[in-house]
Amino acid sequence: MAKYPILKGVPEFKEDAFFCRHATPGVQLWSHTYSPRVGREKMTGKAVRYLIFSFLGFSSSFFVIGGLALIEVYSGYAFYSQMVIFIVPVGAIISGVGAAGGYYVGAIILDAKPTAKILFNMVAISIVSYFLLHYAVYLLLEIGGVHLSYIMDFFTYLDKRITDSSITISVGHASRDMGGLGSMGYAYAALQVVGFAFGGVMVYLFLKNKTYCDICGRYYDLEWQYTRYYGENDQDEFLKTVESVAKAFDNSDIEGARSIHEEIKSDVPIENVHLRTEMMLERCPKCECRLLSFIPSRYTGGDWNEIGELSWSAVFPRNK
Repeated sequence: MAKYPILKGVPEFKEDAFFCRHATPGVQLWSHTYSPRVGREKMTGKAVRYLIFSFLGFSSSFFVIGGLALIEVYSGYAFYSQMVIFIVPVGAIISGVGAAGGYYVGAIILDAKPTAKILFNMVAISIVSYFLLHYAVYLLLEIGGVHLSYIMDFFTYLDKRITDSSITISVGHASRDMGGLGSMGYAYAALQVVGFAFGGVMVYLFLKNKTYCDICGRYYDLEWQYTRYYGENDQDEFLKTVESVAKAFDNSDIEGARSIHEEIKSDVPIENVHLRTEMMLERCPKCECRLLSFIPSRYTGGDWNEIGELSWSAVFPRNK
């Protein structure tokens, strides 16, 4: 009989048994943690999850590569090369987001916690997608009915593609070609690679922003969310709302806080909007714990900025 070290004072366990063979009836000891059979099952489950996760990640990358390559070959439009004010690779960033999007979907479906490994996968697939995109175009291009791959090797093509790149400045309906970049094309290409990588980072940040239950290993589901807006002359009403909701929160009264917030103003932004309050309830689908969040914000500088000192969030057990 194989022996497995358990806790001190606990009798030895049978190799594939779930419970101690000397255990008192009705008392279950979680010996399956040390069972080789259960260990193999867990490893198999992890392997299957990883395969599904990888499949979804690669699928989105290949979909983006195929779509962008076909558009470029048959229309001459390289979306991923689009820049704003010469240095912001908007097209590459969006393409990188699409390439890494499969990992986001996989993480949500499989409830995979955002970790450094997932971040690496997202950034890596985005960067690799940039080079595979060029390779796909290389395979699809034809000159006089002959595939380019029969004329030159890929690295020669990539070098010519980068050094022969040109910048076209567009203002309204007018545009002007500024000519080839030469060796500076490599700096232009480096910006595109950075854009693809940043797209992968953005996907990770989207995932990181989702509420995750560390105990259950599940992402929270959004049950409801309400937003209320206040004009420049509604500051007193805004502060009253914050105070009333905070009192309901102190009493662990989720429905009370929701009712108070629901009754304030309208969901439609009003003219001269100045302040807003957001309230949302998220629930763990397994343990059913609920996360209630309240976020007041002020509109300044053309964007909404959270008022940190008035914001709060709390987890309530399912019986609250």
